[in-house]
Amino acid sequence: TDINECDEKTFNCSDSTTCSNTLGSYQCQCQNGYEKKDGLCVDFDECATKSDDCEQSCENFDGTYNCGCEYGFELAGDRKSCLKDINECNDVNACEFICENKLGSFSCSCPIGKELENDGRRCSGNSPEDGSLETSYTKCIDIRILSEYYQTTLIKMKI
Repeated sequence: TDINECDEKTFNCSDSTTCSNTLGSYQCQCQNGYEKKDGLCVDFDECATKSDDCEQSCENFDGTYNCGCEYGFELAGDRKSCLKDINECNDVNACEFICENKLGSFSCSCPIGKELENDGRRCSGNSPEDGSLETSYTKCIDIRILSEYYQTTLIKMKI
C-alpha cells in the first residue's frame, strides 16, 4: 500500500510548490506563476514575457501579476482590458468653466475675457463688459453642449 506523503504532511516542498503523490514517493511541482529553474521554483514574470494579456500595462508580483490602465482609462471587469475612456468632465472639480472630454484625458477652457491659470483648470481675469459673469454658470459640461453654454452666457450678460 502506498503512503500518500502529501496527505500525511511528510513531504518537504517549498511554499511556491504543490505536493503531488507518486507511487512510493512524491514530487514538488511549481505552482501557477512559478517556473522551474535549476531545480527551484522561481517567479515567472508574465509581464516581461508578454503572457499577461494586459491591454495597457502590467505589474509583476511574486507568483502573480496585475494589469493596469493609463491615466484617463479604467480597468474593465475582466481585470485585463481597459475601458476606452473615462469622462473626466463628470467630475465637478475638473474645470472651473468649460471642460472638453478627450480620449484618455480632458482639457479646460475659459469664457471670453478670462484666461486659463497655470493649474489648467481655473480661470482668472475680468469678464467682458463689467465683469458681471455670474459664477452660478460655472460647471463642467460636455463639449457637445458648448454652443448652448455660450448662448446662455451671452444672454445672461445682456450683450
